Amino acid sequence: MSNKVSGGGSRMVFGGVLVLVGLLLLFAQFDLFDFGDMVTFLLPVLLMVFALWQWAIRRFRPCFWPIFLLIISFFWLAARLDLFSGRGFGVLAGLVLIAFGIWLVIRKARPEPSAHVSTSDAVDHWVIFGGVEEELTSQQFSGGNVTVVFGGGELNLARATLGPGEVTLNLTVVFGGIDIRVPESWNVMVDATAILGGVENKTATHQQEGAAGGGQPCLRIQAVAIFGGVEIKN
Repeated sequence: MSNKVSGGGSRMVFGGVLVLVGLLLLFAQFDLFDFGDMVTFLLPVLLMVFALWQWAIRRFRPCFWPIFLLIISFFWLAARLDLFSGRGFGVLAGLVLIAFGIWLVIRKARPEPSAHVSTSDAVDHWVIFGGVEEELTSQQFSGGNVTVVFGGGELNLARATLGPGEVTLNLTVVFGGIDIRVPESWNVMVDATAILGGVENKTATHQQEGAAGGGQPCLRIQAVAIFGGVEIKN
């Protein structure tokens, strides 16, 4: 059973973009500004945002196409803004392409990091441009906070036990992703805010708002996803 909360602001943002483009086209007809220059600036910016979004939904794992598009959009924008002159642009582009090629060659040889096992009763992680992978075996799990910005997080609670009453776990992800694994016996409630992102509850047993009762242990996840995703599963 799946309970998915999609990006509620996506249609508003898309509609706003359409209105903005329409206004720019209209103003261009009256020679209020050069629409062509605006487009050549916006295209690499939009490509960069698209590449970051695609990389974010892949939890910032090594992925060829998002990184390749990010590099292309960066140099496109740099050329458009005349950030480099003479040999500077060619030298930097060459160095970046060499580094990217070396990364593609050696990335398969690096061992995958193993999850850190902890007996702590709570989590408190703040990750920027990185990742965290942790397995908790606490028998009185009391929740906590996980914030991921431009990175990824994996929290395995399959061998943990909830503390009494309602336990709250706060998740915040910006340009990244967080995966949470819980036992099938847990009751899970999700309060989500998603902006161009998504929060998905794939657990076998999940409750709607206000469904918890009878003093049964319950995990409440309060998630905020901006250009990223949160997935809760068994």
